[in-house]
Amino acid sequence: MKASKTTILTYSLLASAAGVAVLLPASLGPRHGVASPAPAETTVDVAPLDGFIRDFPSKHPDFNTTASGGNGHYAGNIGLVLGSDERPVFTGAGYKVISQWKDRNGHNIAPHMAMLPPELRLASAPAINKFAFFDRWDSLKGPYGPSNKGPAPSYTTNSQFMPIDVPTYLGASTGNAYYQFTATLDKNLHCDAFDTRRDTILSVSGHRTVLVEGNFTTAQATQILILPNSSLTLYVKGQIRINQGTQINMNTWTPSLCRIYNLGTYTIDINQSNAVCAIAYSPNAPMWLHQNDHFYGSFAGKGLTMDQTTGFHSDTRLPLDSCGAQILDSAGNAGANSTGGITSASTFNHWFNDVLGVNLAANHSLMLTLGSDGVYEYNTTAFHPIDDRMIGNEGMAHNYFFTFTATTTFMHHACDSRFFEFAGADDAWLFIDGRLALDIGGMAPLTAQRITMDRLNLVDGQTYRLDFFYAQRQSSVSTFSIRTNLDLARRSIPYTMTTGVD
Repeated sequence: MKASKTTILTYSLLASAAGVAVLLPASLGPRHGVASPAPAETTVDVAPLDGFIRDFPSKHPDFNTTASGGNGHYAGNIGLVLGSDERPVFTGAGYKVISQWKDRNGHNIAPHMAMLPPELRLASAPAINKFAFFDRWDSLKGPYGPSNKGPAPSYTTNSQFMPIDVPTYLGASTGNAYYQFTATLDKNLHCDAFDTRRDTILSVSGHRTVLVEGNFTTAQATQILILPNSSLTLYVKGQIRINQGTQINMNTWTPSLCRIYNLGTYTIDINQSNAVCAIAYSPNAPMWLHQNDHFYGSFAGKGLTMDQTTGFHSDTRLPLDSCGAQILDSAGNAGANSTGGITSASTFNHWFNDVLGVNLAANHSLMLTLGSDGVYEYNTTAFHPIDDRMIGNEGMAHNYFFTFTATTTFMHHACDSRFFEFAGADDAWLFIDGRLALDIGGMAPLTAQRITMDRLNLVDGQTYRLDFFYAQRQSSVSTFSIRTNLDLARRSIPYTMTTGVD
């Protein structure tokens, strides 16, 4: 990785009489009539991570507190996509992590990022007609057929399902989407209804997300093709009706390239001679195969009904990353449900926003130093960037209660082992392209977590946004460690930031 030469400036925090917290390079601070000398330069290889610190009083209900399960790692309390304000969204659906989910190299990964061998997960046992086909196949070996099929798959019942995080980055609905003849889906889509006409051939170009407020319906002999280096992720709030000879993703025989999320309570209705190759998730409704219908892939949902001469063919293929390498993750264990010491969505909304009378804010930059191994690192066991500043130490040895937010970009270099890793005293979340990649909630989790970029279906040579959020919420430990080999861009941010304070 080519290193960048950057000048390190010493930063100092000033507080104006008007209550405005301002962070300035020391060379730009007031000198009371004395000419300011040029800043001293230290030419070392660094990657700056520019952002904002927000300081909180110890009396804030989310700080200087204890989670219901004690200190430790909590996951699942934050939505999988950034909110419309580009901030994390508190869901409260989390739990304490008892043991860690890991990748093939033994690195801890966010539980929701784990890719495990496919299985059939249901709320109740499937209803299978004696003339239906219920078996396995391996998409790594090619299409399903006489030489590529096996015995009936195992399934689990009484499964509990996490709620689906609906994407919020698609903008307002553009109305109804109708496709006929030959068409291409080459951009993300938010629509009221999604319909295809008879004999439509719809090609998906690029990695596309579609959110349907109403019904998703295909007419007779529709084909939905996934082009090379492309995928389709479909979220449907209304009914899913796949009709009369429709084929979805049957040109690739790779289920992971088509993901279907049923957001509502309507049955996924596949009726009469259809073929679907996909991964489907339907926590509040079953899937029903009626007549001569075949589903190739994996399914997690409320139930499965298979009428005569239908087939559910469970794919046993281990998932692959975007470079074609097998992902051999291992599952951890979730403990009791808990919000990890976060009081509510309202109090959490204070963490990364300027709130009058609640917090003070200032610019802050971290300088990640390049090591001989090509990895940029910021590592300290005493992360106290605002001691005796802003709200102050409140009688303690350090100013412990604050959050740090940083946004930057990087260019993706595919198949080059690019990663981002964090370990620290308290909550940390990383979003890549608006999607949650690291989930280390809780006070004093003291665990490292890593995301490898090739797991994220990114396009080589494209620039992506990175959002990092951190909170220091207790006073016993203050470790903070970032390690990455991403080429982080220097973000232009103002040297002053105004916050309202009482």
